[in-house]
Amino acid sequence: MATDPVRQVEATVFPGETTAELQRLARRLAELPPSPAEPYLTVGIDLRAYGPAAGHRLGLERFERDAEALLKKLDAHSVARLSATTDLTWIIERVGQARVGSEGMFAFACAGRNVFEAAAVPVPVPERLSLGPTPELFDLVRMIEDWPPYAVLVADQQLGVLLLVTGAGPDLRVEVGASDFPRHQHQGGWSQDRFQRRAGEREDAFARELAGQARRLVEERRIEMLVLAASEPMRTAILDALHESVSKLLVGELHHIVEHGRNYDELNPNTVIKLADPIVRRAERAREAEVARKVRDGAGPGDRSVTGPVDTLTALQTGQVMTLVLNDDASVAGWADFTLGLYGVGTVPAVHPAGGNPANLVAVNLVQEAVRLALQFDADVEVIKTDPTSEEGHGRERVVTATRPRADAAKSMDEFGGIGAVLRFTLAPDLSTARL
Repeated sequence: MATDPVRQVEATVFPGETTAELQRLARRLAELPPSPAEPYLTVGIDLRAYGPAAGHRLGLERFERDAEALLKKLDAHSVARLSATTDLTWIIERVGQARVGSEGMFAFACAGRNVFEAAAVPVPVPERLSLGPTPELFDLVRMIEDWPPYAVLVADQQLGVLLLVTGAGPDLRVEVGASDFPRHQHQGGWSQDRFQRRAGEREDAFARELAGQARRLVEERRIEMLVLAASEPMRTAILDALHESVSKLLVGELHHIVEHGRNYDELNPNTVIKLADPIVRRAERAREAEVARKVRDGAGPGDRSVTGPVDTLTALQTGQVMTLVLNDDASVAGWADFTLGLYGVGTVPAVHPAGGNPANLVAVNLVQEAVRLALQFDADVEVIKTDPTSEEGHGRERVVTATRPRADAAKSMDEFGGIGAVLRFTLAPDLSTARL
């Protein structure tokens, strides 16, 4: 082939928190030491605006009202009250600095330990305002897990566009333009045959360039899914050119973007995301069902999964867990002695079960602690969506009620209290050696 078909490659970076940045935030928070005396403030705020002027934020009003009520519950002269007052003042300032288009904010603060972390995201977040000995990371991790980084590749014979989506919003747009080689000449016979041959070679070369760009994106940004939107003959050429590491990530195709004459080059990134979103959602639900099956089928002595809060927390503490699996409504009341790394289910016991100091026993949500331990040991976290009807497009969720159907994967996890794990390895009965 004589001519490189690529005319230009342009990249556009969008503002916003990427999945990688949110993951680093979660990991950083998980590494913080427990602080029962000066508790961490965990906040989730709905930043969506309502009303004719689109300036009325009910979620912010609820947060300010709940914050005032929280402060009143704390002793006026306590260290916790002083820390929480400083934390709330800082969070309100951060809300005012939130990027336009942000629909939710996570914030974590503890003035006594000089911890101030926040992230504004383009989707609604569960509203939360709580004090605890450790940051409560479940909602943040759930959002990260439920919006895996993916790419949409849109292409025809003249233009290819790769849109990277992370953190539920556009992250990067790579546009690859093609030259018009070979120009069509109005001649018949051998000239026409030569033109068609050259045109086919050009299409194959352009497809290889797009496939190469997709592979680089997958490797550099750890893309988990790919959606393809391409017209023939480019569709077939791209599928043939994709590297195996990329083709295995293909979860579906969009046909109507290019097949009905739409000018996809001018599509708003959020429109592309809206079109690709149902495909990604279905793939994510299928992945959840598969990992829930692994938990169920692998449960038992010596096998590759554990179930229930007690066994799961034990496996997390010994570094056995490869994937922590949780229903999105899982919640297990329990207690912890962070000085001994000891956890238990139920109310805080009056007598220390290990003979330690009863003053070190504090009430915790064991699901939150499981997430924190998983992050510390580099385990994956898979959150099962319990209501399969709750998704209405890009990040919007209906209110879940008892009358709505429950996903089969969630029902499977319900048998174990909504929590379990797939293991990297198992332990011998005496817990002294690993059984691989």
